Amino acid sequence: TTPYDLCPLNSTNITGQPVFSDPAKGDFHEEQSSPTVAAGYLNAPEIPSADLDNKARTVCGTVDMGAYELRPQPLVSLASSRNPAPGGSSITFTSDVSGNCNTPTGTITYYDDGSEMGSALLNSSASAALTTSLLVVGQHKITASYPGDFNFDKSTSNTLIETIIGDASTTSLTVAPNPAGAFTPITLSSSVSSKYGTPTG
Repeated sequence: TTPYDLCPLNSTNITGQPVFSDPAKGDFHEEQSSPTVAAGYLNAPEIPSADLDNKARTVCGTVDMGAYELRPQPLVSLASSRNPAPGGSSITFTSDVSGNCNTPTGTITYYDDGSEMGSALLNSSASAALTTSLLVVGQHKITASYPGDFNFDKSTSNTLIETIIGDASTTSLTVAPNPAGAFTPITLSSSVSSKYGTPTG
């Protein structure tokens, strides 16, 4: 009798082929559709704590068959404290990373049109927040990226469109002469000012 005789053979045995990411290129990570996902025998002897990626070998009481474990890709939410917002104002972007029997750990990195704005550490509730006042006037495609940890795969939020509007301004209008005779020339004059700078256009 060998230790491998401890793996029972019964009606739950798999007859279908495993589904790998790209076996032709040597990538034998499982796909979600593979029949080997969560189909391993959890009580098999000598199951290591980590797979070949040095990630968790079991996921909430289940284990895959194969050299790699398919870890959950958690949902990453993204919300803005103010949208639209005036230029130069402070905006806080918040994110929550969904867990399972484990709580996601690590950092969230925020991007503006693909350019990194900064990172924030997840707290004990798997939430993070980043505050910035550097967004210029226009529309910004904001995303939040989670790199994964021992128990979870990497994941990215949906894109949030943050709209930054121009700074407040004041416009005056004068008419001269006023009153004026019918069909006589008049001059309309306007002045636009802002405490944030000199308006153009």
